[in-house]
Amino acid sequence: MPSHDDDFCLPASGIFLWGNGRADLADPVTPQTLAGLHPLWAEDALERAPWQELLSAGEPWWFSKRRAGGRVVVCGPCVSSLDVARFFAGQGRLEAWDSVLAVSQRAGRGQLGRSWESPPGNVYGTLVLPPAPKEWDSQLSLLVGFCLARFLRSKNIPAFIKWPNDLLVEGKKVAGILIEERDGRCMAGIGINLAGHPPQAALRGGHAAPAGNLRRLTGFTGTPLGMWCDLVEFVRSCYENILACEAASTAASLVSPLLWRQGGKIGEKSTG
Repeated sequence: MPSHDDDFCLPASGIFLWGNGRADLADPVTPQTLAGLHPLWAEDALERAPWQELLSAGEPWWFSKRRAGGRVVVCGPCVSSLDVARFFAGQGRLEAWDSVLAVSQRAGRGQLGRSWESPPGNVYGTLVLPPAPKEWDSQLSLLVGFCLARFLRSKNIPAFIKWPNDLLVEGKKVAGILIEERDGRCMAGIGINLAGHPPQAALRGGHAAPAGNLRRLTGFTGTPLGMWCDLVEFVRSCYENILACEAASTAASLVSPLLWRQGGKIGEKSTG
């Protein structure tokens, strides 16, 4: 039987499946439906068992306390993880370093509002960032990109940053970042091509790097939820250490070794 408390707030740490969903945001998800959405999610559902059913403010949730720092809200197919995170943050249910991870997105977005193909099997997450010193405002995308690149390298994935917000492996885009600041909250939308990637025809002609995925390029065998939990922990440590030890004026020199270079130019393709 689920525990019941109308005033219950989600525990400060754990993985939470949004069992109710919301018609205009996300489909409901349970451990059983999660396992049926993609083989990698089936691995995650099994790895995080046992799941405990909870009721929070009259809504059903499924809770696992295995391997999560902060709250990780997992939702079914949704508009975008950023939209779901905004919804929960507006209710006071998400704090700094809490996050939302979507199985898939119907309207994922990237730089300049461009849509992004988001089928199950990849990572589509939004991380709530704490307030940063004002001097870092214009550098947040680069800072998060640096932390994400270092995270991937900790998994033996040779990632480089393509300015301003893409990550490449072997010259192919495997991840992207979108920083959104609204209503005093800063969030980082992060997408990683774990097991699939968009066809070339779906990409921006003439400017976008070709897409790739980590499984094909590097043989990486991680799962969406497992990778996300590791990512949140790593990015938090990296981000906080940089803000504590570095000035924003040093960002360019800090990031420079990880910038993608081709044809001798940082972050640009050679046109020759």
